[in-house]
Amino acid sequence: MKKISYLFIALFIVSCSNENQTTESILEENQIFKERFYFKGNFYEIEFTKDSEGNTEPYGEIPIALQGLEKFPELATVFENDTTYFFEDESEKFTFYGDDYEALIESRKKSYEPTQKNPAILGEVQAKMKFYHDSYFNGNTMNINSLDDLINLTSINFNDKASSCQMPRSFVMPGPGNISNPLLDRRVIMYEHANFSGKSIEISNYTVTPFQTYGHERFKSLSSALFSNWNDKISSIDIVVNNISQVR
Repeated sequence: MKKISYLFIALFIVSCSNENQTTESILEENQIFKERFYFKGNFYEIEFTKDSEGNTEPYGEIPIALQGLEKFPELATVFENDTTYFFEDESEKFTFYGDDYEALIESRKKSYEPTQKNPAILGEVQAKMKFYHDSYFNGNTMNINSLDDLINLTSINFNDKASSCQMPRSFVMPGPGNISNPLLDRRVIMYEHANFSGKSIEISNYTVTPFQTYGHERFKSLSSALFSNWNDKISSIDIVVNNISQVR
């Protein structure tokens, strides 16, 4: 009789333990967290839920100012570790960071004048900047023969195929108020369409490992306007040094 009682108690404990684990798993999968956003001079904190696959959904109402950001055809987004910055276009973004957007546009027009361009960057890009076909740095990687390949990723069969990326510290974009080394004042800008057009994102200030590796492990979780993501949507990439395009 005692053995039966002990067995019943043991089964009850195991059952309670499993129930607690299941509850904890559900809570973990549907956890609520906050993200910080910037737009038009204001910061907003929004609550989100995240499922077991890392997909997020807004929890509650979205501030009116952040609704409908997709309507801006040249929406520029900068992802940093603790804040996502939204700008109507690149001109507004460059002004915010104290950079010269007109100089960038002018450098792209002078695509056949290499005087301000550094061919050594090609080697760095080939060796250290990795774009992957799958999330979490898996799958085929993008391979380029020249920086011109970045103008239209169709030319290297990588159009709308990038799902994650890694890049070294030397490509970190200086944040607002940071004192940067002019030789390392670089930014990597990814565009929705070929020829550096459409919406754009920068994620080079987003740390993915404690060893100063930057980029992002899962473009599907990057929302350019709170509701969409950037998985398989990149068609061109520009590398900018001191407001000068190194690609064109």
